[in-house]
Amino acid sequence: MNDIKQVKKELNAWSRHQSLCEQGDGFASKSNVEAIRQHILSGGCRGAGEYQIPDYLYDIDAAISRLSEILIKAIRCRYILKLDKSVLRSYGYTSVKQYNFLVAKAENALLFQQ
Repeated sequence: MNDIKQVKKELNAWSRHQSLCEQGDGFASKSNVEAIRQHILSGGCRGAGEYQIPDYLYDIDAAISRLSEILIKAIRCRYILKLDKSVLRSYGYTSVKQYNFLVAKAENALLFQQ
């Protein structure tokens, strides 16, 4: 990863894949056929024991897994859950400043992990 923009771009791609895999039942935004087609083309999300990350996301996923738990939690809250600042306390953050600091620290750790 060359710069922070590239890190954020890869994190956004990673988070889209993760959120699709974690998505439960709800109202469909696509037809069933389109959802199945996209699922098959992307490599699909299998059961918990068979989870497989697509090749183009393997590096960022491996880099994230090497971070500390608190930094992984910050990345998940920012990129996958897309939390509103009003609910950060319920996730253990004392302030928005602390949350932003941890997200920036995680992004920088990913940048320099190469």
